[in-house]
Amino acid sequence: MLFLRPRTFLLFLIFCSLACRPLKKSVLHDIYLEDKSSEASGNSRRHAATADEILWTVHVAGCSGILLNPRYVLTADHCGTKAGDRLRTGWSILTRGTQDLEVTAVAESSAALDYRLLEVRWLTPVPQSIPYPPRVATSADDIFASMDVDQGDELFTVGFPDDRGNVWASTYAEGQAKAVKGLQLFFNAGVINGNSGGGVLKKETHMLVSLANGGRHSLGQPGWDQANKEDPLTWNYGTGLWSIHTQSPLLQKLFPAGVNALYKETLQPKTQIYLALTGEGTEAHLWIAASAQTDRLLICSGLIKDCRADRAGVINLKSQSVQHGRAFYQSPSTPDAMPDMTLVALDKSGTPIGQRQVRLEKGQGS
Repeated sequence: MLFLRPRTFLLFLIFCSLACRPLKKSVLHDIYLEDKSSEASGNSRRHAATADEILWTVHVAGCSGILLNPRYVLTADHCGTKAGDRLRTGWSILTRGTQDLEVTAVAESSAALDYRLLEVRWLTPVPQSIPYPPRVATSADDIFASMDVDQGDELFTVGFPDDRGNVWASTYAEGQAKAVKGLQLFFNAGVINGNSGGGVLKKETHMLVSLANGGRHSLGQPGWDQANKEDPLTWNYGTGLWSIHTQSPLLQKLFPAGVNALYKETLQPKTQIYLALTGEGTEAHLWIAASAQTDRLLICSGLIKDCRADRAGVINLKSQSVQHGRAFYQSPSTPDAMPDMTLVALDKSGTPIGQRQVRLEKGQGS
């Protein structure tokens, strides 16, 4: 539940009354003051997409999109893409190729949720290096959104905003998840006309959580490039993928239980597992952090492939606290007792959602 000061809440409601609905024409967004840079390539928040980053996107005429697998592209419905249209992947742009996808059919669309699933065929051999989202969000609980300053899951999108169209081949923009309101996710990544339909992904796990669908300003309107990323009135929004997944038979087929069918044989994590050491000697402790979706954490001795709750000697931990969207765990033994370990994060159903193998080595003088 979100708690806002009365005035802030009123402003947020006014903003929603203007923006919390699908738009029927090209979607219009804010660019944040924090995105500005004296560097020609931009800065960490918004910059010319690198060779790795550009592979996440597809150029849809006047808009952006994302490949879900070699056969399907997801974009915004208001972009109006139709059968026969030709698209260009980030791979083609990187390698200076031509349009390499042709839309064979609009497989599914929704004006209410502002999404369109396009069936495509390749006009060139399918590149092996294109990344596809390993997961899509199937619940708003897959996102940690916070209105606090510099809080919320870190997100990114790659697309073709009009203000950079003649400068950068493609633009990377990042921000944080700020609020979930109904079917939509609000975020403060800097996007503008041309970003519409681009995928919004978690930096941590590359889970696809939203599309870039709407905002407050259009390119060139007063204030379009003067926004404060902490101001609720300037946050952009998109349809949460959980909203689309719930109503889309095709997306459910492509992502059963939220996992890309291309990767069903391998673990696709919902969380990364982070570690920190505190204290010295017998007072040393290992602290572990995973996403708040983690209900339990298993620690098995050794670097093994199959760390299970019923394994002999397994350490089964409950979280010490949950803060800022992450659950924290403390190992009951000193790090010296288990220099090699395998850690597995489990959700409430007991399903593994993260795994990490760790080897601890003493430094000189320790």
